[in-house]
Amino acid sequence: MAVIPTSTVCRDPSKTPSHKYLGEDPPTEGSDVERVIVRLRVEKIAGTVK
Repeated sequence: MAVIPTSTVCRDPSKTPSHKYLGEDPPTEGSDVERVIVRLRVEKIAGTVK
C-alpha cells in the first residue's frame, strides 16, 4: 500500500490568531508576518508500488 501526502498552502484571510484557540486576545504582530493555512491530505492507495 502506498501513502501519498499532498499539501496546499494559502494565505489566511483573517490574518490574526483566533481568540478561540488562544483563550485570550491575540498578541500584535508586525507587518512583516504573513499567516498561512496549510491543508494536508493523505491518500492511501492499495496495491503494490514498484
